[in-house]
Amino acid sequence: MRIAKERRKINWPTTIAIILFHVIALTVGPLTFNWANFTAFFVLYVISGLGITLGFHRYYTHNAFTTNNRIVQSCLAFMGSLALQGSVTGWVIDHFQHHNYSDQPEDPHSSREGFWWSHMGWLFYEVEVSNRQQALKDKMLRNPVTRFFDNKLVFLGVQFLVGFILLYIGGPGMVVWGIFCRVVFVWHITWFINSACHFWGFVTYKDSGDNSKNLWWMGLLAFGEGWHNNHHMYQASPRHGLKWWQIDATWYIIYTLSILRLAKYNPRLIPKDTI
Repeated sequence: MRIAKERRKINWPTTIAIILFHVIALTVGPLTFNWANFTAFFVLYVISGLGITLGFHRYYTHNAFTTNNRIVQSCLAFMGSLALQGSVTGWVIDHFQHHNYSDQPEDPHSSREGFWWSHMGWLFYEVEVSNRQQALKDKMLRNPVTRFFDNKLVFLGVQFLVGFILLYIGGPGMVVWGIFCRVVFVWHITWFINSACHFWGFVTYKDSGDNSKNLWWMGLLAFGEGWHNNHHMYQASPRHGLKWWQIDATWYIIYTLSILRLAKYNPRLIPKDTI
């Protein structure tokens, strides 16, 4: 359920965290640049970015592929947690709300409220959790992996663990680039899916029922998530880049995991008009 604009309450912990990370990234980041720090930034961008696309999104939200391997499940939850976009259960219930009411008033980041709102404005306010969302969260918490990573102490511990490793390897500058600069970058990549991919790009499936669009540069930066109109039309498909030229790194990993017998996907979930 969306709260009327005049009744929305600011989510102060999230607001302060977003502002603090941006300030540090934009002020200290340029002063501490070197190629070692940039390497830490890039490696963790790939790891945490795939944690969102492969883990939080295609696996935990849409069940686009399956795995009973607890190590794989744990790695996906760990990688996604590094993106600092909240717990896996919180991420999933927000995203389900988006798909259930895409670009409608109940959509937490509806593009019809403007680019700024859909990009990041919605994050600054508290959102009520519906009974349907709570039921989904309770179901997810039956899994010991999601229950473990939903713990706030574990979620924070993951961040400090990586921070201490970076501090040991490369000092404070590597922490700035590996944590603050990287998190801000991955945040905006994820947020552009909610905003840019509902404003710019091309539409393949006009009957998707919303403003979702395919945007090639987000297809690259977000590891295949930029083929957003394809995804909104075929939400359970493990493959978002449905044409041969639509690069979808996340799909390539799913396919590789299936070859290694670490995961399975249902080919029938991929639309037949894929070329």
